Amino acid sequence: MHALKSSPISEILFDIGRKKIFLELHTILFRLTGMVFDFITPDGQSLLDNVNSCWNPLCRLIRTHPGGMSACRSCDVDALSKAFRERKISVYTCHAGLTDMVFPVCADERCFGYLTSGQFLTQSHSPAHLKSFIKKIVSIVPGMSENEIKELYEATPYISATKLQAIMDLINLISRYIADNYDKLSFLKKIDENSKITAIRKCIETNYRSKLSVAQAASAVFLSESRFSHLFSQEFGISFVQYLQTYRVNKAKELLAETGLSIIEIALETGFQNQTDFNRVFKKITGNTPLTYRTAEKEKKKAKSV
Repeated sequence: MHALKSSPISEILFDIGRKKIFLELHTILFRLTGMVFDFITPDGQSLLDNVNSCWNPLCRLIRTHPGGMSACRSCDVDALSKAFRERKISVYTCHAGLTDMVFPVCADERCFGYLTSGQFLTQSHSPAHLKSFIKKIVSIVPGMSENEIKELYEATPYISATKLQAIMDLINLISRYIADNYDKLSFLKKIDENSKITAIRKCIETNYRSKLSVAQAASAVFLSESRFSHLFSQEFGISFVQYLQTYRVNKAKELLAETGLSIIEIALETGFQNQTDFNRVFKKITGNTPLTYRTAEKEKKKAKSV
């Protein structure tokens, strides 16, 4: 999936972060529970990237290891994607055995970020749990001593089910407050929906060579897929996929008529995954195969030159 650029909405939230509102919330929760509190933008940026000293020491250590960082990011992406799809809290256990939570911040079918919290244990400290924990961490960070892992294990907070529910209620309340009051708090600048669709059209024209999907486009303008599809069809009279395919075919027609590139080269250059798919879509839209079209264009040029 292509990385999305930060939106004005994200910039507003980061400005708020610079005013230390989110940092203060994080600090309070961290002091009370030992848990990290953060805001993540749709493109994966964290308000606490520069506050790693407040992170769980074990997480901080794991993220310094190449394999650990890769696994951490994979867990994070999966959790954020699930929270976005389901529009509800996602509680999950990461690859290192710690528990994290993701709270999507949504309003009017827009999801413009995530409140996250975690890096704790849901099983109380015990010799048996420590033994399995050491085995898991050693597999992630080879060479780490058992004594060091034990210290980090004991420093990792255990959160009981009752306490966890209370924390979830608190963070969910904050999430709802942000969503319900985004106009007053300037969390969102009102953006005309049709302007968003127009922006996506320009995005297609710039990135048609890349793999694009309805889900990516909808996420880029903070709309649900159904709302995005409805607005796009309303604006252009065709679906997003039809518009994208037609644009790609028109670009392919130019290359067929004006260059000596092969059919497969043109297919890949205009965003199609293979020649079979290219031939099928091209004929569906133009009524001709790419080769027939190229031949016809050559004949037209010969006729004009006579």
